[in-house]
Amino acid sequence: MVRGSENIEIVDPSPMSEVVKDNDLSVDEALMDTGTSLYNRQSSLGITVPPDVTIIGVGGVGSWVALDFALIGVNKITLIDDDKIDVTNLNRTMFKTSNVGQYKTVAMKDIIIERRPHCNVISYTRKFENLPDSVQKIVSAATVIDCRDSIKPLERVKSPIIGGYNGLSATIHVLPELKHIWGEEESPYTIIPSYVVVPSVIAAIIVNHVCVENKKGVKESIMNIDFKKLVNHFEQQPKPKEEATAATAKVATAKKRTKKGATRSD
Repeated sequence: MVRGSENIEIVDPSPMSEVVKDNDLSVDEALMDTGTSLYNRQSSLGITVPPDVTIIGVGGVGSWVALDFALIGVNKITLIDDDKIDVTNLNRTMFKTSNVGQYKTVAMKDIIIERRPHCNVISYTRKFENLPDSVQKIVSAATVIDCRDSIKPLERVKSPIIGGYNGLSATIHVLPELKHIWGEEESPYTIIPSYVVVPSVIAAIIVNHVCVENKKGVKESIMNIDFKKLVNHFEQQPKPKEEATAATAKVATAKKRTKKGATRSD
């Protein structure tokens, strides 16, 4: 048994303490970074990052769309949704168990700020159509992505691309016209099978279209994706012309040799 204060050992700071201090400095440096180091690896890719994005519906697809836009450097993100997080949302979103019961837009704002503290995130806990007219006009002036689970289109909203899914089937709609979206009547929300890969891939396609495939002259188009045969949706890349010519010549030479040397078949 150890007795007396004279037996108390004073321990010098361990190397781990130095690591923690260095880590704190690294965190501070990241917080002060306005993008020079943060985005240097994507700077040569020709990505066009929109300065202002509005996301209507922050569920399975919308939450990933919001996070992807934040991670690539969008300066201002507006989140609109009146729904709260349920435990059934956790299988396909990045929300935590501690977020259950919170408004989706509020929880999503915290997730974005944690990763991109310089991003200006505005969250509305109402449906878009219930926002004041002045607010609707302001948020509609940005790049708007409609990710609601409702089938009724919003007349004031013009999205460059939208996407939805049902289990392992997904649909991507580029430059959707209101008259081509599902119909005029609003249908009740139904629970559909889902898992994380489908909505996260749809979100990646949406963000990629806005930031990379932002070409002029793009026409309205619809793409259906079967996630049971996802790889089959991608065509094989054609060989360059020189390789194709060389391959054709090689085959022709082989055929000539076969004709000359082939006198019988076993």
